[in-house]
Order: sequence, then structure tokens, then C-alpha cells
Amino acid sequence: MKKRERPRYGMPGNLWYMTALAWQTRRSLLLFLLITAAAAVGVNALQLYVVPQILRQVEIHAALSALLLVILFFAGGLFSLGMLSTYLENLSVHGRLEIRAALRDRILAKMHRTAYENATDPRILNLRKNALNTTADEASAAEQVYQNGRKVLVSVGTFLFYLTVLSRVSLWLVVLMIGMTLCSTLVAKRCYSWDYFHREEKGAYMNRLEYLRDKSESVSFAKDVRIFGLKPWMDQIYHRTLQAYRKYIVRSEIVHFRGNLADVFIMSARAAISYLYLIYLALTEGMSAADFLLYFSAVAGLSRYINDIFIGITDLYRNTLEIAAVREFLDVPEPYDTKPKRPIPAALRPELRLQDVSYRYPGSERDTISHMNLTIHPGENLAIVGLNGAGKTTLVKLLCGLLDPTEGQVLLDGVDIREYDRTAYYALFSAVFQEHSLLDASIAENIAGDGEIDADRLGDAIEKAGLTAKVNALPDGIQTKIGKEVYADGILLSGGQTQRLLLARALYKNGSFLLLDEPTAALDPLAEDAMYRKYHEMTRGKTSVFISHRLASTRFCDRVLFLVNGDIAEEGTHEALLALDGQYAALFRVQSQYYQEQEGMAYEEA
Repeated sequence: MKKRERPRYGMPGNLWYMTALAWQTRRSLLLFLLITAAAAVGVNALQLYVVPQILRQVEIHAALSALLLVILFFAGGLFSLGMLSTYLENLSVHGRLEIRAALRDRILAKMHRTAYENATDPRILNLRKNALNTTADEASAAEQVYQNGRKVLVSVGTFLFYLTVLSRVSLWLVVLMIGMTLCSTLVAKRCYSWDYFHREEKGAYMNRLEYLRDKSESVSFAKDVRIFGLKPWMDQIYHRTLQAYRKYIVRSEIVHFRGNLADVFIMSARAAISYLYLIYLALTEGMSAADFLLYFSAVAGLSRYINDIFIGITDLYRNTLEIAAVREFLDVPEPYDTKPKRPIPAALRPELRLQDVSYRYPGSERDTISHMNLTIHPGENLAIVGLNGAGKTTLVKLLCGLLDPTEGQVLLDGVDIREYDRTAYYALFSAVFQEHSLLDASIAENIAGDGEIDADRLGDAIEKAGLTAKVNALPDGIQTKIGKEVYADGILLSGGQTQRLLLARALYKNGSFLLLDEPTAALDPLAEDAMYRKYHEMTRGKTSVFISHRLASTRFCDRVLFLVNGDIAEEGTHEALLALDGQYAALFRVQSQYYQEQEGMAYEEA
């Protein structure tokens, strides 16, 4: 039987972590928490004594003025402490929100700086989702840990006060109540531990359901659902996943039901023993009515606050398990050191080299890139071609530092890129990847980001990408919003327009390297040919790498690499590879059959 993994971070450590976070972010919250807890204990103490003290005044036939003075004292105390607690609790709302935002900022910062390999690992994605759930809203653990912490302080403080009162009657009764409460706590801990040990199973179900819901609501996916009749199939997968999730919920409810049943039994036994013992004392030792009421109320209150301690600690334990999920995500190891290192020389016109590089995806049984040696010279236009699965996109991700080699080195001017500041290294590259996404934002923001926009450079990038006519035809020009999920008046771009916009983004960045991964996949051969002519003009003097499955487009490049199973099978210019009459030439002839006429027209123009 596989041994269950214990949480990496225990309850005390997680509470200290959140206390330190509050101290760094809004330390006044800790002061408010202590004051409101003390005020609440004071209210509970006054409530315990108010009726017995009034009854005692009646028993001794005290004057009306003395009775009114007692009532006024308790009423004033309850009002003052209640108002103080309410006022400070209202002030605490903003502090808890600020701390939750600070914790979420840490999660988002980790998401943005973590290595690309981590960002695509399903296990780490599940950790990320659990971490984000911890900071989702005011009901999440990031805020509730302070609320429940205050409740525990109140319950413990009141419990100790009531304990002092009851210790005048019988110490063994107090010991019995504490022992039975510890039994309840162990039962609850077992229930919440079950939740923790099965959190990944629950997370997997939630991820699938959320993915299917997102796809069902996606505007871009709507046409595929209708044309290909995908709704019944998606519904089937959704309901199958939902059914499996329901079975998980049933298992969870059974565990918690058993725990609640045991807790009810323990609580009932605790109350019955306490009340019977007090009645016995009242009958045999001549206890006054005021004292009997005081102790009877103390037993009832002690039982309640013992139960509150039990509930508070179990809730706090559950909160700290969720905090542990945040810490586990924040402590995910990086495949390389993300701390700033050697700066990249400003005047660098770099040479990029792969030295015996291999890369294998986690869980795979073979290398996607195998012992590759490649040098990309400054200002060279390089084309990488091959069939699907040949390793083209993986190679580009290795070049730009998104992936780190399993073996070998990627060298920038002879220096291993792991020696450089990785963020500065990313800045060298302008890229258009196969897996792309546009933000629901303006055309200008999608190209230039949300910083200070250089209007001349933006216009130049739009013109070079062939989008000027499209943008000028729009009423709001570059301020036109893209997408309809956020903006009702947003527009939807065609596949070709999207690729041109992504190209404009890459051109605007103006990095030392231009990486284009299937940038013309949505264009017809003639439009593709025209686009590649533009690429050739735009990349003069700049190092560029093109990935394409259409081989005719590579004739504008200085060198062509033909990949097969992660290795360079053939290398040379377009014309040299045709003359070689190998795999590249054979594939070119097959492709030529489909658009030979367009290729002929393109050559005539050339």
C-alpha cells in the first residue's frame, strides 16, 4: 500500500507564514485581531455573570439602587466592548483584503517568472489552481485564516475564564471535558486530512469541468461546435466527468458524516455527565440558586466554547492546508536560477549556438531533439522545415530559452545562456508562435502592450505586417477592441489577420532575433509568397528563424534545415537541397502538385 504523503508545511508553520505576511503588509490587522478577541472574551465574561449577579442581589434583598447599579454596570460594559469590537472589525476588512491581494501577487509573480516548462506541467498547473483558489475571495483561506484565528483566540480565552470559574467546583470535571474535546479534535483532523490527501484528485476533476465550461462559452470555439456537431460529444464528456466528481463528493461526505456522528456522540456524553454532576452537587451540598445558575451556565458555556475551539481549530487547520498549497506552489523548484545574473552586453550582435543539445519532454520515452549541433550566425536568415512532430517548435523554444536542454548547452556568443539574466535574454527575441492568443484589448495594446506607445514605430509595424488597410477601415482605428467576451463592440479577426497582428507585435518589439513559427499557416500560397517576400525585406541585417511546412517559402533564406525525428537530416540553401534530391526535394515535389501554378507565378515575379 502506498504511503500517504504528509503535508510539506504544518499548521504552526503556515500560521507563522500568514502572521509574517500580515506584519509585512498591514500589521495593524494583528493589533485589531488581538483587541477584538480580548473584547469578545470580556463580553462573554460579563454575559456569564450578569444574571447570577442580579439573582444574588435579589437573594440578599439588596436595595433597588444597588440592583440598578449592577444592571447599569453590566449593560455599559457589554455596550462599550461590543461597539469597540464592531468598529475594529470593520477596520479589519480592508486589512484582510490587502493581505489577500499581497498573497495573490506572490502567486501571480511566481506564475509570470516561473520557467516555461513549469507553466506547462499538469501537476504544477494543478498546484497553481489550488493556490489561486486560496486567494479567490473573502471566503477563501487567505482571509478566513485571520477570522478563524480570532475565533480560536476568543474561544480559548473564554474557555480559560470559564475553566477558572468551574475549577472552584471540581477539577476532574474540567479534565474530563478537555479530554473529550481532544477526541473531537482528532476526529475532525482526520476528516480534513482526508480532504488534503485527495486534493489532487478533486483538482483534476475541477480542471476538466472548468476547461469544458470555458470551451462551451468560447466565442472562437462556437463555430466548431456547430459545424462539427460537437455539443453531444462535449456534453457526454462533461457529464461523465461530473459523474466521477459526484462519486468523489459522496466519498468525501461519507468521511465527514462519520466524523460528525462521532462528534455528536462525544458532545452529548460530555454535556450529560457535566449537568448530572452539577445537579448532584446542588442536591447534596446546598448550593445557592445564584451559584447553581453561575456554574450551570459555565458548564453550558464551557461545552459550547470547547466545541467552538474544536470547530475553530479544525477550520483553521483546513485553512492552513490551503495555505500550504500556496507555499508548495511558490516553492516549486525552477530548472534554472531565476535570480538576476550576468547582464547581456548592450552592443551585442549575437551568434547563437546549440552544442550537443538534446531535449526530452517530461514523461516521454524518447528525445524530441537529439544531440543537435547548430550555429546561427549574426544576420543570418535560417529556415527550419520538416514534417509534423519533427521537433521544429521545440527547437525554437530551446533557442529562445523557454525550454532548457536535457543535455548539452545553448550558447550566446560562447556563453551558456543559463549564465545570463533570463528576462534580459527573453528580450532579445521577437517571436510569433503556433500557440498564440490575443487579449480582449485594443489593437494598439495587443501590439505594443500597455506601456508608453511609440506611435511611429507602431504605425511602421502595422504597415510592414500588411494591416494598414484593415486598421484604417475600422471606425476606431488602432483603438478598436478585439474580442467579444469583454467588449460588446469588439471585432473578431480572421486567421490571416490574426497572424499579421502577431507579426506586427513581433516587429514592434524589434528584438535581435526574429522567430516565426508557421507565421503564414492561415494564408493561401500566393499570400504566403507575398508575405515571405516582405519577411525577407524586413529581416535584412537581422537574425531570423522561420519555421514552415511549406518548403517553397524557404528559398528566401540563407540556409535551410530539414529536421527528421529531432535531428538535422539535410542542410543547405533551397536550391542546394533540391539539387541534392533527398527527402527535402521529394517533399517539395509533393507539395508543388497542390499549388504548382501559384509557385510558377511567384518565380516569374522573382
